[in-house]
Amino acid sequence: MNAFRASLLGLAILAGSSISATAADLGNYHDDEDHAVASNSRFYLRGDAQYSWFRAPSMDEVGLPVTDVSIGHGWGFGGGIGVYLSPNWRMDVTAEHRGDISLHGHVNSADVKIAGERDFSVSSNVVLANVYYDFSGRAGFNPYVGVGLGWSSNNAHNGVAVDACKCVSSIESATQSNFAWALMAGVTRELDRGFNLDVGYRLIDTGRAHTGNVILNAKNGGGAIANSDPATSDIYANEIRVGLRYDIQ
Repeated sequence: MNAFRASLLGLAILAGSSISATAADLGNYHDDEDHAVASNSRFYLRGDAQYSWFRAPSMDEVGLPVTDVSIGHGWGFGGGIGVYLSPNWRMDVTAEHRGDISLHGHVNSADVKIAGERDFSVSSNVVLANVYYDFSGRAGFNPYVGVGLGWSSNNAHNGVAVDACKCVSSIESATQSNFAWALMAGVTRELDRGFNLDVGYRLIDTGRAHTGNVILNAKNGGGAIANSDPATSDIYANEIRVGLRYDIQ
């Protein structure tokens, strides 16, 4: 993931280097005839929905690697508020809920109480501060790139463990907070009455997730297996996003 982090750092430096020019842009903001109509709006609201394809993370439990890890697809939705910094630069703060994605893996162990299948779901809440560069200013059709930095809360729940004897045990829920980041590219299309259609791609890292302990059923003596919480590496998603922005007049 060094390439992803290098891209993230590059975009962040680009965003930072532009701030000194933003004040000059703002000075001429209302005088730019090409943006005379749009310049009446300095703030916007947005709403988005996305469909996500995930890369299967690595996973471990009690120091043992979890093999045959698979992960499902998922949906999410969110909204935010933003500001136009200049004809080409804008930023917003977004909050979103990402629905359940299923994870599955297999624990190999000589201990029959530990060996077996693991299944649980992860949902997330994510808050990001995003900066975008609009290549065509605020024209009717406008490609853009962006970077987001923020926080995620990953909630692992609905866990089931099936041991080598086919006895079904439960896995406790748990929540983990993480640093989150995103890289974005897309296009916006001006519609009417202040609305803009936004269609784009996003690569997002929502960080790690872990469950609580495996709780053995009565047949296996009951009780929790200490430190048996399955834990993942960072969860990455490729996403297609569709949304609407509304310019506040």
